[in-house]
Amino acid sequence: METHSTTRVRLAVPSAKDWDHYRETITELYIKRNMSLPRLMSHMRQEHGFRATEKMYKLRFTEWNLKKNMTKNRSVACVHITGSSQMDTSKLKEYYRRQPEEKRRELLETLLQPLVGKTPLTITAPGVSLAPPADLLTQEYRFHLLNTYVTGSSEDNKWPRDAKSGFKNEDNVPAWCSSVSSASLALREEKEGEATRFLQHFIKQSHEQLLRQDPLIFTFIYTSVLFFATSRPGVAQWLLKSLYNVSETLPWAGSSHPLRLLLQAMLQLGPAGIVAHAKSIILAYINMIYESLGKVYPIIQDMMSDTIWRLLRYKLMSPEEVATLGRGLVLAAELQNLHRCKDHVNLKMQLADAYLESGNYTEARRTAEEIKDVEYKSERMMPSLYMLISRIDEAEKGAEGAIESALRSVVVSMEVFGKWSDWIVNSLDFYCKVLKGMISKPGIACYQLY
Repeated sequence: METHSTTRVRLAVPSAKDWDHYRETITELYIKRNMSLPRLMSHMRQEHGFRATEKMYKLRFTEWNLKKNMTKNRSVACVHITGSSQMDTSKLKEYYRRQPEEKRRELLETLLQPLVGKTPLTITAPGVSLAPPADLLTQEYRFHLLNTYVTGSSEDNKWPRDAKSGFKNEDNVPAWCSSVSSASLALREEKEGEATRFLQHFIKQSHEQLLRQDPLIFTFIYTSVLFFATSRPGVAQWLLKSLYNVSETLPWAGSSHPLRLLLQAMLQLGPAGIVAHAKSIILAYINMIYESLGKVYPIIQDMMSDTIWRLLRYKLMSPEEVATLGRGLVLAAELQNLHRCKDHVNLKMQLADAYLESGNYTEARRTAEEIKDVEYKSERMMPSLYMLISRIDEAEKGAEGAIESALRSVVVSMEVFGKWSDWIVNSLDFYCKVLKGMISKPGIACYQLY
């Protein structure tokens, strides 16, 4: 009995001196780094050999006046500290619901700071005139033109609307710009004639599209030129010149219409300037639309999904910065209850991609797995999701671990789009690349793949 009693006494009871020694470390982990109590206890035990019960910790928290209720600062931690628990996100939503309108707005500005901070809220450039500044390359003047265009486009009856979310992304703009994507693929395969036909088709349709009062038009024009600005600057310059020439045949020719002047500014920037200013212009534009609408509507989430893809592809921001930007927008949409749509799912998919590019495979997988479970996802996006999961598998396990998800993307493409579709080609191409990655590994024979 005495031996048993002695064994029980060996359970360490930290002294007051021990608590004082680790107080700064515990406070840093629990409050500033937003660790949960169980995770904190485990960390202190493994890293410092410090053992204490949950009750002991809570008594010290009371003594030290450490409070972990959701605050504005902790809401920032939910964005900037990856791996924040679902419990913390739930607390953030509850905190948001309890706040008055002004406090809600402040919290959203905090979450969206990486976006909101990209452009001044007050545009100080002079008014648009028939004689704009000789140098259209000034950032203030470009921002003024963007703001003028957005403000005019969001007036009543000028923005595409639907009965549910208030605003929608019409299909005809992306369909118009799909010719650019097709031309890019043709050029990659050195099919110059085919690429020329696609680009001529794009310009032929631009007369009708430029006349539409739709704020999506500008981003599609800008990113269409961005497609070629780095790899094919000559093609990009031809696109800029052709679009501007079409613009000068429209009723607004010679006027101060902001879209006309934006095209003029883009032409003066040239392909190199288009790339150099892409981050500031695109993020400022999305922010202005958000400021105009006041909510993270699906149309904004859709634009940000596309933007994240381009920021990563053209290395305009670090993957870590892109992940912070995307996470803030995801949380803002969830707080405003604007997340039950395919645009939000697409946004989360791009966020997972940003995590993957930054090397944060844990968050990449967690975000991708969340998408699989949501009820409002579209079956049409599942091939992309399985390709993403395959890339995560490859990063964590090598090419051999990626094959199952890659094959799943092919099967789902056939189920959703049929046997003869672009998606089948894309998914098969992806699957073949995974197979080639396996074949190139020493000791892997072709027959082992079948």
